[in-house]
Amino acid sequence: MQVFNAFMKVLKKNLPTVIIWVAIFLSISIIVSKSGSENSEFKSKVLNVCVFDEDNTESSRAFRDFIASKHNVYELENDDDRILDELFYETKDYVITIKKGFSENLSDGITEGLFDNRYVHESYSNVLMTNLADEYVKTVRAFLAKGDNLSTAQKNAADTLSLNVEVTKETFKEEHIYSDDYSALFSAYFQYLPYVFLQILVSALCPVLLTMNKKNIRNRTNCSSIRPSSQTFQIFLGSMIFVLGLWLLFMISGALLNEEFYRGRALLAVLNSFVFILISTGIAILIASFNPGRVGVNVLSNIISLGMCFLCGIFVPQEVLSDSVLSAARFLPAYWYIRVNNMLSGVSGEIFSSSLCMKFIGIEVLFALAIFAAALTVTKIRHDKA
Repeated sequence: MQVFNAFMKVLKKNLPTVIIWVAIFLSISIIVSKSGSENSEFKSKVLNVCVFDEDNTESSRAFRDFIASKHNVYELENDDDRILDELFYETKDYVITIKKGFSENLSDGITEGLFDNRYVHESYSNVLMTNLADEYVKTVRAFLAKGDNLSTAQKNAADTLSLNVEVTKETFKEEHIYSDDYSALFSAYFQYLPYVFLQILVSALCPVLLTMNKKNIRNRTNCSSIRPSSQTFQIFLGSMIFVLGLWLLFMISGALLNEEFYRGRALLAVLNSFVFILISTGIAILIASFNPGRVGVNVLSNIISLGMCFLCGIFVPQEVLSDSVLSAARFLPAYWYIRVNNMLSGVSGEIFSSSLCMKFIGIEVLFALAIFAAALTVTKIRHDKA
């Protein structure tokens, strides 16, 4: 097994590239899994608010009470340095000053310049707080226009803005067995595997094959007692061990991210990823058979992986790609991989069909066979000329 041992020694030198890609992908997957586990439903955030009432009237106190019904209101010394410290260290989120003349201006229909708002940075919560004050003023003005006096208008405005509206989230996707968080993680994890497989195999496996197929190394091997068939078998064995190990690493990592990752129809995603890593292996062997050199491998790696990912719907969803782009993408294996992934995850609205999934996976198998056949043909032609 001298050739096999030499293959592994050369592969070991290219492992840093593999480790970098694996670490990047798994780090992103962990972040996605953590964010996906959080509840994505909107909840109104309760802020720590300081209210300074310079008007000190019944109307301004009513407005302060309205804010207190929505947020935590705190007393604070009206000192600029103290206020800035509280905001900077985020012990308080928002400071609002009710300016003098608030009651009179509100009665006269003046809605600008009633408040002075202070906060450290823009955020959704701070914007909602500002909008809440604006909505209060507008609602009070509406009740005043209706004929209510200021006290009644403020009470009616507070009651109106305190009403809770029941919101129902509708989905027009096919009903499927996965929760939204599970589906998002599942889709994201398998969505980008083709890009990772292509980058790793072309960047790591191609240089090894180029080294093993150098003319002087091959000539010395041919002069030894090792038969050409045994030499080819040992290189093939080394390649398959590396490919299978890489595939198992990603499948086990997926199971660790979610203990129920592979259940039900998700097993088809496992099969789909296995077929595509074989396609990626065939592409790496085909590139190496042309002997493009190290620089050429890096260039081809980026062109093939990025080009296929953008055209086939990996980086850009297929539903937003034009018909002409999708027509061209049908001649690439990643297009059929994504069609399967979309049906399994349910994120694209495609109706799941096990027979259709197997049909698309079968098309990928045909791509793999064609690529391996082309690689073997090119390799034979080059060896015959040598």
